[in-house]
Amino acid sequence: MGESYGVFLHPFVVHVDVLLMFLRRFILWSVLLFGGLLPLRAAHIIGGELSYVALGSNNYRVSLELYRDCNGGGALFDDPVSVFVYEATSGNLYTVLSIPLPSVQNVSPDLSDPCLVDPPILCVERTVYVVNINLPPLSGGYNLVYQRCCRNNTIQNLIDPGSTGSTYVAHIPNPGAMINSSPRFNSLPPLVICRDQPIMFDHSASDADGDSLVYELCRPFEGATPSCPMPNPLATGGCPTQPGPPPYGGISYTPPFSALFPLSGSLSIDPVTGFLTGTPDAEGQYVVGICAKEYRNGVLIANHVRDFQFNVTSCDRAVVAATSPSLINCTDYTITFDNTSSGATSFSWDFGVGGAGSSSEFPTFTFPDTGTYIVTLVAEPGIQCSDTTTVIVAIYPGADADFDFIPACPGEPSIFLDQSEFAFGNTTSWRWSFGDGSRTHLPAPARSYATGGTYTVTLVVTSSLGCVDSSTRLITIPHAPEIQLSAELACLDQPVLFSDSASVIGSSVSDWFWDFGDGVTATGNPVGHIYDSTGIFTVQLTVTALNGCSSDTSFDVQIRPPVVAEVFPGDTICQGEALQLEASGGLFYQWSTAAGLSNASIYNPYAAPAENTTYMVIVSDGCTSDTALVDVWVLPVPDALAWPDTTLLNGDGVTLQSSGGVSYLWSPVTGLSDPLSPNPEAYPQVSTTYTATVIGSNGCQSQASLFIEVLPRCKGFVLPNAFTPNADGINDVFRARVLGDDELISLEVYNRWGQQVFASNDPHLGWDGTYMGREQALGVYIYTLRAVCDGLSQILSGNITLLR
Repeated sequence: MGESYGVFLHPFVVHVDVLLMFLRRFILWSVLLFGGLLPLRAAHIIGGELSYVALGSNNYRVSLELYRDCNGGGALFDDPVSVFVYEATSGNLYTVLSIPLPSVQNVSPDLSDPCLVDPPILCVERTVYVVNINLPPLSGGYNLVYQRCCRNNTIQNLIDPGSTGSTYVAHIPNPGAMINSSPRFNSLPPLVICRDQPIMFDHSASDADGDSLVYELCRPFEGATPSCPMPNPLATGGCPTQPGPPPYGGISYTPPFSALFPLSGSLSIDPVTGFLTGTPDAEGQYVVGICAKEYRNGVLIANHVRDFQFNVTSCDRAVVAATSPSLINCTDYTITFDNTSSGATSFSWDFGVGGAGSSSEFPTFTFPDTGTYIVTLVAEPGIQCSDTTTVIVAIYPGADADFDFIPACPGEPSIFLDQSEFAFGNTTSWRWSFGDGSRTHLPAPARSYATGGTYTVTLVVTSSLGCVDSSTRLITIPHAPEIQLSAELACLDQPVLFSDSASVIGSSVSDWFWDFGDGVTATGNPVGHIYDSTGIFTVQLTVTALNGCSSDTSFDVQIRPPVVAEVFPGDTICQGEALQLEASGGLFYQWSTAAGLSNASIYNPYAAPAENTTYMVIVSDGCTSDTALVDVWVLPVPDALAWPDTTLLNGDGVTLQSSGGVSYLWSPVTGLSDPLSPNPEAYPQVSTTYTATVIGSNGCQSQASLFIEVLPRCKGFVLPNAFTPNADGINDVFRARVLGDDELISLEVYNRWGQQVFASNDPHLGWDGTYMGREQALGVYIYTLRAVCDGLSQILSGNITLLR
């Protein structure tokens, strides 16, 4: 920040304007950052990471670092937290780490800059849960998991953020095979990001093992749910469950946001340095995921994820000095400077070379020599709220990226050789893109392409001084032959012809080599061969092109002995039944008698002939054939009769009749005197269809049915003309007694003034002489009875005398 020089404004105007803007901003920030007064599950954790340090002898110190807002009325840090330890390969739960709450620190930044028109009110707390654990060797290692719900309702880049939880995961490789500590991010991301101002933040991490780290924007994991916001079976208030082992789903972004586009505006991270840059262009809260992929000897061993809430607001600085965060010229010595300052019309540049400077808004300067220079820009120099920024300029001309290429056939390694040169410094990193979706950071990689063709290969090299150059070339991988094999049916002691119509893009076939699997080989195309023994033979074909590439394939040839037809013996069936035939011994089947067959061309058709039938089947394998016979004998079924169809009153009976067999079985058995009798007595209570299964002397059976309609018997009700509710057990209640099938709809009793004192539709309930708990006076009462029977309604009324 530059020196401050006073500019006089009327005190009253300044104070009122500032107060009004402060109040407006306070309301905005209360909603933007914390969403007002939210439920306890809303304003809680806004970021964190789960990491570990190897202590030796399979011991690890596990750290769960969490951040929460402390202005939103949300839940406090959990006490304790549960970190679940899963076996990575099996997914079985190994143990649960219960960690008590340690001390809590306030990490809110100091935003008391007098040139910030309305600094936001912000409160963030931090805590780190720490515990030691010993883990025995285990193939695949372990996964550490912590889950919590939920996020702030006001987050703008998530679908339903108030119901979206968080999951923090750390992977520990097999302790018996690898000693590893997870990366740790060096700094907390900025709590407040100013809209329309560049982000320049070192988001790199440190790795105690010296492993290579590759950074990228990524999608954080979704976690617990509102119904179970704290999976913590060991803590009061937690739900007695566990999150389950990885993998976990990612958070759901609101379109057009995504993991690579997490906020409005631009945001990117350098994969090598971890330097986070961008310019947000809209206020709001955004969830951002940063991944540090951990490589050892070129092999990915873990992915360390930080999940954090970025808060973008309008900082409304009076003057902001801004230019490119760093500049490097690897071509010549001249640089034209960009100027993205705001609120300023005058500028002062110092190029860091003997006092050389400029007051131009976009100056151009030629540096005298190679090296690194610190250039300073002052926006609105000489006023109180001037602003200053610096940019590091590196001048190292002379970068020439290039590579050589040794092609190979598909499936074989093609060699790439770096031929890049830097006039200053040495090549320190390589980024190869092979044009087939694969990449590597090796200096002299080998790549096996799956197919031939033309690929666009790009090499990006970086020098030890920061210069970057790239080279892109089209490379050609020769094509291998595409085999199109055909063969005739192979039979014992008969010649079979094998042929191939292979083609090669950009070349032609030069040679065919056949191995017939019986010790005989041949060259050329087509070729014939005779197998003189039975068995399964694996034929191998290798096709070579003029470009030197070859393809091979193999297939099995089965030489079968002469076919011998076999069938299951025939059987006896009753008329109307089906018998499944079955033949074997070949590949193809044809039954010559098709009568009653479900399918005459399969090995196991169903046969349902009307009379005794002999079926013949022809069994073949395309080389030889044989025949077999199957007899099916058909027995007649009895002529079943059942009678009479009749109509009865409920309670009456009828004798059922059946004939045609030697034994009988009636169904249903309800209301029958003897279901095994040919003529049982039937007393059905409802209309019923009775079926008689008639069994003949040969064991075959058939069925016949009859229908009995049952009509209800309507007999009415019996009602007394007086009752004595004196609790002597005799005639204490006035009720209607049902005599037949009549259904009581209602029984109502009225006093002489027409007031209803009793009503019911239950024939088992009656009037006990009381109304609303009070005994009624002696005298005559009127009743009305409504009933229905056989579809006819009935209304009865009369008098009942209450005596005591």
